[in-house]
Amino acid sequence: MNSLRWLCCVLLVWLQSVAWAESLNFSIQIVNGKHRQVVKELIREFEAGHPGTTVRLTELDNADYNKFMGDGAYAAQDVVWYFAGYQLKDLVALGAVMPLDGVFNTTLGTSPFSNSLHAVTEQNKVFALPISYYHWGLYYMRDVFEKHNLKEPKTWSEFEAICANLKALGIAPLAISVKENWTAAAWFDYLNLRMNGLDFHTALLGGRESFTDARVRAVFERWKRLIDLGYFSIDTVSADWRAVLPNMYRGKAAMSLLGNYMMVGVNPQYAGKIGFFRFPTVDPLVPSYEEAPTDVLFVTSTASHPKEAKQFIAFWSRPETLDKYNNAMGLLSPHSASKPEQNYLNDTGLKMLRQAKGFSQYFNRDTSKPMADKGFVTMGNFMREPDIDKTMQELERNRLQYLAPKVIK
Repeated sequence: MNSLRWLCCVLLVWLQSVAWAESLNFSIQIVNGKHRQVVKELIREFEAGHPGTTVRLTELDNADYNKFMGDGAYAAQDVVWYFAGYQLKDLVALGAVMPLDGVFNTTLGTSPFSNSLHAVTEQNKVFALPISYYHWGLYYMRDVFEKHNLKEPKTWSEFEAICANLKALGIAPLAISVKENWTAAAWFDYLNLRMNGLDFHTALLGGRESFTDARVRAVFERWKRLIDLGYFSIDTVSADWRAVLPNMYRGKAAMSLLGNYMMVGVNPQYAGKIGFFRFPTVDPLVPSYEEAPTDVLFVTSTASHPKEAKQFIAFWSRPETLDKYNNAMGLLSPHSASKPEQNYLNDTGLKMLRQAKGFSQYFNRDTSKPMADKGFVTMGNFMREPDIDKTMQELERNRLQYLAPKVIK
């Protein structure tokens, strides 16, 4: 009888522990083994600090995660990893995202995330925590610049002068691979940001401005001039952006407009020879906005454990958490007190981003998926055949079809 009583007590304690424990559901897109490892390490750290909570992780690759989000499966989660930009705003408009005011400092000006808050704010409410971003700009071969006494350009006229000098020397000023098309969109994004500013750029890709606008024509005219002058070495065969790198190593091409992800594809023996500068100023009256795709965490409005979900968000908002995550991934933390791994490209990129007046998210993150898919093809075709009227008409036709019926304010 005593043994039976003891077993009943043990069972009761176990049942109570199960009842008290909360399982927090967290989904994230995993890109590689190192990513999986650091995510699981941080989950264990969170659980150690919150003994009553366990985290149930859903990890998916890129294709499966896109389907997961598109099918609405995220609604069964408490905390979800996603992108800032149009897609997040779309979910907010659907009422699928819980506001995070009070979970971390969201006051513009005093928040350590101040320069990223605009990307996660709607109607004066913050709906997600920025956890990672990375910089875009012009990567170049230092030895080519040094050999020909070229300096990093600050203005568009200086940039064009460098392109002219390089071409006269028989060196392709700008390298790009456009078989996948999406790489071409960076030129549209940056020229539009430098000439027309972030508000117009966001409104245009959100469907609230027309692609037949004279300001858009001016962007394509400036871009076409670079193509017509033969400043691009355009690879239309290779399927990967990495195809531009060997020509840069050999001194056949000098510069390429890319994101800092490019360093994962760089041959280590050339890594120290690569320089970086921000996209040149076109109109000095337009503030310095940068392309900085941002990853975020949000709490679903259907969360079964909103208290624990907000505690998880608060844990991720700490600079030490973000540093551990981003240093493992080669990304940058949006937290102003973060300390990224020290290297030339990280330091230069972070300084540029912290000085920026605001960020765009890249063409496909700033608009709807159908518009992005069509737009990438149009941008790639413009690089091959720079017909301004045809390009603007295609983009406008797609805007009317995919964006105008459902404009995200």
